[in-house]
Amino acid sequence: MKYADLFLKKPPTLRIIEEQCFGCYNGLLIQRLKETLSNLQNFLLFFKQENYLKIFKYWGLLLKNNCDPVQELNKSLEFFELHHKPIPKDLFLIVAQLSRFFMGLSEIEPDDLPEFRHPKIMNLIITKFGREVKTVYNQNQN
Repeated sequence: MKYADLFLKKPPTLRIIEEQCFGCYNGLLIQRLKETLSNLQNFLLFFKQENYLKIFKYWGLLLKNNCDPVQELNKSLEFFELHHKPIPKDLFLIVAQLSRFFMGLSEIEPDDLPEFRHPKIMNLIITKFGREVKTVYNQNQN
């Protein structure tokens, strides 16, 4: 049994995510590291100011191994939205966190970033009017 496998059977906590990422990073378990970091629940637990450098270091390794953070986190967001149906305000906050992550990653790893493609959440548009956040399904599909 590998070191990173010890944490798969437990519900995610910040400590478990840190240990799993550390083990995968040092063991060069690229696929497992990608799965851990691109899981939206893990991302939201781990993406705190005190962990920024760790997260960017881990994604730096993934970028060097042709992992696209936009694609991976967008898939995770679509899955989360489909299965959990968050209220618009919560979805807006999640997208804001993802945006902060992408902005930080672009400042730290500018040479390794893939070309930007605006992700779509299954034709879902999030809008904010004053204090009210709404989600609207886009009728214009490309």
